[in-house]
Amino acid sequence: MVDKPVQLFMFCAVYGPSSLILLVCYGYIYFVARGHARAIRSEQQQSVHRHQQPYTGTVGPPRYGLALAITTGLFIGLWVPFQVNITIK
Repeated sequence: MVDKPVQLFMFCAVYGPSSLILLVCYGYIYFVARGHARAIRSEQQQSVHRHQQPYTGTVGPPRYGLALAITTGLFIGLWVPFQVNITIK
């Protein structure tokens, strides 16, 4: 078994900061990607208006947010049971 101070260290000094860094980094990536997607969409709309031809390509909803949410959610969700278990015992 692991001593209580080591358990708290694992939670506070390893898991907590890792989760926080992950959330901040992926949050930043999300906002940058959203800005780029808006700029691309705006440029495509301007191109359509200049040429007076309808845009025939199909563009689905952006999936960068979903990918980042799944990655972050899985990291946090899969490590929480371990951290809770190690802290309780």
